This record gives sequence, structure tokens and C-alpha cells, in this order.
Amino acid sequence: MLGEHQHPHLGHLALDGVVGAAETALRSRGGVIILGARFVPGARTAVNITSGAIRFPRPAFVLYSSLAALIWALYYVGIGMLGGLALGRDPLLGVAVGIALALLLGGGIELVRRLRAGRTASTGTVSRRVPAATDA
Repeated sequence: MLGEHQHPHLGHLALDGVVGAAETALRSRGGVIILGARFVPGARTAVNITSGAIRFPRPAFVLYSSLAALIWALYYVGIGMLGGLALGRDPLLGVAVGIALALLLGGGIELVRRLRAGRTASTGTVSRRVPAATDA
């Protein structure tokens, strides 16, 4: 399984706390994490590699991962069917609506992130946020 063998050059990195937290989370609620990671960009890869690295039981991993793939596929087929029913006669309108929704959602998330970062800075508390790609 991917992630089962540690890379020799990664041993010197201070990842013990991160790996320990990931292992604890996967061992206590692995099914929920594997299911949820399917819907978060990048998370599926990280969870899959971590599952192999901590030797998460393969039968359980295959079960949860297969269930997540099925739910993901049904979800996106449902979105496509609804979009097709609503906008099927005008595919360019469907593209425009999709782009507009993506921009609104992305912009809304970025606005909330910046507002939270500003509030954290004004209260003097330390933020553990990950900078966005646009942060300099």
C-alpha cells in the first residue's frame, strides 16, 4: 500500500507530532476521515498516504474508500442530472452558471478567511492558519 515504507530522507524532519496526530485521528475515526477526505481537494491523497504509513487495516480502508467513491460518484451524477434538467436546452448558460457559482463560493470562502485572519490579528492571538497561495 502506498505510504507503507518510510523514505530515508524524510526521517530527519520534525513530523512526529503531525504523524502522531494523524495516526490518532485515523485510528479513532478512520471511516469518517476517509469518507470526508474524498470531498476535500488534496485531502484524499494525504489520507491515503497516511493510512498506508500507519498501517491502517487494509480491509477497512478498502471498504471506506470504496464507499466514499460510490457516494462521491452518486453526488456528482446527481449534480449533473439536476444541472441538465434545469439548463439542458442552453449548455452555455450552464457553463456560465457553473463558473459564477464557483467564483461566488471561492470568493465567499476567501472573504471569511480574511475576516477571520483580521479578527485574530486585532485580538493579538496567534493564528495557526495556512497562508493562501495569494498571500505574500
